[in-house]
Amino acid sequence: MPQVTTEPQAIRPYLFHGVDLTYRDGATEAVGECPFCAKNKFYVSLETGEYQCKVCATGNKNGGGNAEIFLRKLHENSNGHGLPELAKHRRIDLATLHAWKVATSHTTRDPIVPGYYAFSRDIGQLYRYVKDRKTDKFKLLATPTMEQQLHGLNLFEDSKPIIYLCEGPWDAMALWEVLSKTKRLEGRLTGTSQMEHSLLAEANIIAVPGCYTFMEKWARLFSDKIVCLMYDNDYPKKNPQTGAVIESPGFFGMKRTAAILSSSNRPPAEIRYLNWGGAAGYNEEFPDGCDVRDFLQLGENKLAQLQLLLDRVEEVPKEWWNTVKRGKVVTKEKEPNEIQCKECKTYKELTTAWRKAMKWIDGLDHALAVMLASAISTRSIGDQLWIKVIGPAACGKSTLCEALSVNKNRVLAKSTIRGFHSGFKTSSNDAEDNSLISMLYNKTLVTKDGDTLLQSPNLGQILSEARDLYDSTSRTHYRNKASKDYQGVRMTWILCGTSSLRSIDASELGERFIDCVIMEAIDPDLEDEILIRKALRAERDVGIECNGDPRSQYGEELAEAMALTGGYLEYLCENTDLRLEDRSKIVSRAGYLLSKVVMPMDQIERCIRLGKFVAYMRARPSIKQEESAEREFGTRLVSQMVRLAKCLAVILNHSTVTDEVMARVTKVALDTARGTGMNIIRYLHKWGEDGAETDGIEIRCNLETTECRKMLRFMKQIGCLERFETTPPKRRIRWRLTKRIRSLYEMVTADALSGT
Repeated sequence: MPQVTTEPQAIRPYLFHGVDLTYRDGATEAVGECPFCAKNKFYVSLETGEYQCKVCATGNKNGGGNAEIFLRKLHENSNGHGLPELAKHRRIDLATLHAWKVATSHTTRDPIVPGYYAFSRDIGQLYRYVKDRKTDKFKLLATPTMEQQLHGLNLFEDSKPIIYLCEGPWDAMALWEVLSKTKRLEGRLTGTSQMEHSLLAEANIIAVPGCYTFMEKWARLFSDKIVCLMYDNDYPKKNPQTGAVIESPGFFGMKRTAAILSSSNRPPAEIRYLNWGGAAGYNEEFPDGCDVRDFLQLGENKLAQLQLLLDRVEEVPKEWWNTVKRGKVVTKEKEPNEIQCKECKTYKELTTAWRKAMKWIDGLDHALAVMLASAISTRSIGDQLWIKVIGPAACGKSTLCEALSVNKNRVLAKSTIRGFHSGFKTSSNDAEDNSLISMLYNKTLVTKDGDTLLQSPNLGQILSEARDLYDSTSRTHYRNKASKDYQGVRMTWILCGTSSLRSIDASELGERFIDCVIMEAIDPDLEDEILIRKALRAERDVGIECNGDPRSQYGEELAEAMALTGGYLEYLCENTDLRLEDRSKIVSRAGYLLSKVVMPMDQIERCIRLGKFVAYMRARPSIKQEESAEREFGTRLVSQMVRLAKCLAVILNHSTVTDEVMARVTKVALDTARGTGMNIIRYLHKWGEDGAETDGIEIRCNLETTECRKMLRFMKQIGCLERFETTPPKRRIRWRLTKRIRSLYEMVTADALSGT
């Protein structure tokens, strides 16, 4: 049987990595020596590229696998022989090579560098470091037939705000090495032996294989991050055939990458680049091809060189924020049906615009401030501020949600959801993560019609996943073998709807939301005034046709208020050069201002009282068991009240948590405390020590007999009420507040009155 002369595509990855395979016409498999057990029983399909060793059964559970599994197995079985020579050749510490999982292939004896899938973080490519016979220079060669992948993702931490993207793994390793040994002290760089205190503590270093290889599907990895593009100082080249001058590859590569990142649905918070100097993007003071590693080696003092390197990093020009079509950079056209954020720096400026746009009542002002407070708290560590905004239909909730959703960098608006996780898989291991969680990092989820959520058949699953996600970590597994663990997910959730949303408070697993009520009841005079305004606007607008411009859809004044709302949120959340005195970290403006807000001890004590009171008031009897009665511990609520107070201070442009701020916090606490328990407490407080009988409580609190008695027994068990018998001649069973609850209720109501 004649041997095949053309090399089958399916087996090229194995041949590239030194597996000696033979294959003949008419055969379906190639056979050779197994690289793992050295037996001549290694079979590879000529059609699919899947392999199997008949002896060691290497691969998956069936004794085989595809080329990706082969690469991972090969890397796992490789060693560190020869790495000291590589470290010397590349001028990189041996420990750095080990950290980046560089190894020596036991089949080819060449150094191999792994490339990782952007989202699964599994090895999806192995690069061989070999000498080019034509140029006598060393090159990194990718495994043929397999996609290019990113270097350094084994060290990637989602919580870090900065990403340095280098051209090639050696540059990335050199920068990683220097940053891990450097810290900033009083505005200057100095050495450190503690990596957790180094510049690397706030930065990820990763690399693309080449300046033209950045893929659009990688863009979401950089969402909401500060991205620094660190490509090479390449001189322009001439096309050998046409003689035309080709723009500096490194410079064009950075423009191309910036264009892809900025056109993503979730772009970076900021894009910076290494400006070598010169309008053409290169600097003749440095050699052609000079890179980050070369620059750091130019002087004897690496700290001084690092400072010079970082001084060259600057924000990309605005014209780079474009789209990419067919490999060329073209101007991105704005969506005609979207409102763009407009700069706004004060809450007063924002509310002035809203007063011009609509009847601006105190409830709407309160709701807007609380929603903004939730949004700016997203990246702050600790208990998250999840808000339920409650009000009658057509009271303005949806308008505020749409205004907040103008800022797509910070807000993800979804009218309906089916769950936070997705187990959907495609045939590619690098398939994009299809879960809602993957889109929520450092964002606020806004659901403007929460009442539809109550009709969802999988409401229990949604709330269960949300409770898990509240702690910034969520893990799940599916029957199709898909699983995903999420860690460090900072997100907030604003859920708007009518009073029916209170039904989800029945969860005995601990409620995560706090409530903000726009209006207690519909005031007839206020309704008449709003209806007159609405009728006049409807009469005016009925003859105007929408032309796609959002201002023609919402009206000039309302569109302006919405644009300013998105702009105010962006102003507070954008990263700035402001730095905390005790640590040299880049933070958002909100993060910096929150660190400066002063909260007096008496206001902290008020938050403690409010958190404890709400923990009692929203406790409910269990619908699953009657053996024990429990309420939630007040720690989460106290934390939420303190966070809300400081965030509201920032929103209202205060430097201190004032009584005005605490009045808003108290209102949120009392809104959250509403319900049957609160009604009973309020009624019994009026009767003082004399208490009230069960029949009176039923009538005054509008409760059925069975429901009332169950609630009274429960409140007695958690320490809110006590049951006593009156003295003769008429012996009656009555209920009254315990001393603890009476005192707590009176302090909370006094706090509420002092703030009005």
